[in-house]
Amino acid sequence: MARPPLAHSATRALTSFALALALLGPTLASPPAAGASCGACRVAEASCRRAVARLASACHDDCVEAVDRNGCRAECRVVRAESLGVCESDRGDCTAACDLGGSVCDASCRDGAGLCRRAARDTAGTCRRACSALSGADARRGCRAVCKTEEGNALHRCAGEASVCVGGCLPAPVCIASGWTGAALTACSAYCGGYACDRTAAGACGAARTQLHASSGEVAFPCDCQEAAAEDAAFASANPPPLPEPVATSVVALPPGVVPSAPLFHPDGQHLVFAFEDAQGTFLGVSELDGSDFQCVTCPLGSLPIEPEGVFPDASRVLLSNQITIGDTSDLPFPSPFAGSGAVPIVECSPSILQCDSVEVVLGRIPFDETDPSIAQMHREFRLAPDGAHIGWTQVRSDTGTVLVIGELRREASHYELDDVEILTDTGPRLVVDEAGRSVLTPNTAGELKQFERGGTHLTYIAGGGGLGFDVFELDIASGAVRRLTTHADYDETLHFSPDGAWFVVGSKRSADPARDVLEAFNLVPRPGFMALAGSDLWGLWAFQGNAQTNRGLDVWLLDEHGARGGYIGQNLSAGSGPCYKARGRNDWSPDGTRVLNHETLVQPVQPACAGESPGRIVVHHLISRVPLPPGGGIPAVPTPDALWAATDIEGFRPAPLPVGDFVVPGAVFGEARVGYTRTPGLETVSGTASVEYDDYSDDGLVVLNGHEAASPFAVFAENAYPADLSASGCYEGFLQSDASISGFPTFRGPLNGSAFGGFDGVQREICAPGVIGVDSCP
Repeated sequence: MARPPLAHSATRALTSFALALALLGPTLASPPAAGASCGACRVAEASCRRAVARLASACHDDCVEAVDRNGCRAECRVVRAESLGVCESDRGDCTAACDLGGSVCDASCRDGAGLCRRAARDTAGTCRRACSALSGADARRGCRAVCKTEEGNALHRCAGEASVCVGGCLPAPVCIASGWTGAALTACSAYCGGYACDRTAAGACGAARTQLHASSGEVAFPCDCQEAAAEDAAFASANPPPLPEPVATSVVALPPGVVPSAPLFHPDGQHLVFAFEDAQGTFLGVSELDGSDFQCVTCPLGSLPIEPEGVFPDASRVLLSNQITIGDTSDLPFPSPFAGSGAVPIVECSPSILQCDSVEVVLGRIPFDETDPSIAQMHREFRLAPDGAHIGWTQVRSDTGTVLVIGELRREASHYELDDVEILTDTGPRLVVDEAGRSVLTPNTAGELKQFERGGTHLTYIAGGGGLGFDVFELDIASGAVRRLTTHADYDETLHFSPDGAWFVVGSKRSADPARDVLEAFNLVPRPGFMALAGSDLWGLWAFQGNAQTNRGLDVWLLDEHGARGGYIGQNLSAGSGPCYKARGRNDWSPDGTRVLNHETLVQPVQPACAGESPGRIVVHHLISRVPLPPGGGIPAVPTPDALWAATDIEGFRPAPLPVGDFVVPGAVFGEARVGYTRTPGLETVSGTASVEYDDYSDDGLVVLNGHEAASPFAVFAENAYPADLSASGCYEGFLQSDASISGFPTFRGPLNGSAFGGFDGVQREICAPGVIGVDSCP
């Protein structure tokens, strides 16, 4: 029997669907232009689905007129399902095309920026080469300064053009309007990074997160925690921690009465260069790895305050330290003969350090402003770059702390000069107030210089990493980019990469034994570096110096290039040093990457069982399972690059002052911190008060901070109190409760008063008076 009504209804329904898809088709089938928001694809799919739903409903209504209403409706459902499949498929095609377009757009922007930067540097190179033809050092320096300024301006223009270009490739806030959650919405929060900054999208993401937290107490969107855990698991799977390797440690057997310090490998890898003391004074010495063939290099010059900081590649010169301790009013060990400048001493041997038939100390001029009342130390921590032409040092200031500086050595007839001096510490304010009166904490490039690395293209320095901790950071000299290398909650000092860059050693207070941790109770809860602006380095000095209960060295920890992760904190090479000796912070690698050098001193006070031991010794850690690198098999030394972004006027250098007053600092994701600082004029870095109040503060959307911490006061010459009551919630739980205090200058060895108890992600640490460490030892 014929069923005209059904045929009529089904035909009308199918026609309606076909018409709808025809109308929607161009929206889905035509991909967005490169750089358009991929969220538009999701919006289009949602529109398609809504249209299909409306037309399917109309089809069902028409089936009322059909003889076989159930059959008609079944046919409507089949057509609806097929149409929804078309919507989803077209959305996938659209998204794929959009992703490809965005990638092409991003690549095009990067290529254009690269061409712009290369052109700028080529022009600047031509300019600097032209400067070399000028007569007179001052004229050459002035010419190079002009070249550097022009290059900096050109690179700034390149960055601006790249920002505009990349900004056009970024997704728009439509992802918010489309209801994106989880990882997709987390990505929105990251748009305000680098040069490209879609503040509208970032603001919308922040508003959405704030609303979620206010309504539910949740810190993260539903899948953010899982995404973060998945990323950690994927990284751990791709980079599993290395297994402990066999290590043989030997003590360098020097003649009786010779007390060594500050050892370095000679460029041949078979000899050592070090300072030593004996009954006659302090000198520079050399020996083979086992201590044989010991020679005094500088004995013809008499006793000198010597500590080697670097052996030149020509193996005939040694860079020496020349520094004073804060508060010491004595002259420098090597007084400067240069008016208005400091001095760096360099030992020169002829024909070589190992056969030093003639020796002299030649001074180099270190520029600084002698009229600047804020300079506490004009230089310390001299370091030699692998190219043998550049040195770096740290200027210590009472108004802003430490400043990183590098320059290029030039030998004159009677001394050395330094050309192209560059200040690598950002001279701008650490807290920048925006138009709304809210403040932003800028990255910290102020610290103590430690090593040139990666062939001389980078350098490492230590600085406050948040809380009361000290960590190691790496600075890309050419770009100014900063990367944090260590995140351990205890104190980290000098870090040195292996010759091939695949490993590093770091002097650290970290320990696999909770009963030996010094600062972990204070630093397990991750937080911004507000206290690093408040003289918290006084606690770092206390951790470094130790006291009768916590006195131990900076053990030598070996880690692969990926650093600590999960439960892996490295392999302690100093574990077999015994109860008498403690390791010092500085380490050195042999050129073939199979040995690590360290200096150890007697634990104070000297235990009865250690009586008669040498006050200091050199130890060599032999990584006996490693295959030696061939000569030149490591990262090759290259000329240290120009820091075109850096300030160059060291004589007129005046950094922005440390913040004083009250500031409101928004979290990168949501919440805020209310920060207050006071400073004592003339002693800004060592005397004042600080306080931080966290209110739902989150920088990553995964951890939210509430509570307070303070330094009241932080003062070198007084008791340093650190009250804190913090909680962390979200994807990880944590807390910190402290009423601890320590004594200040001159010893930083005083006992701890009060206690601190902290925990994060299931790990807990406690420290209490008079310095006993361990979860179960405090009352």
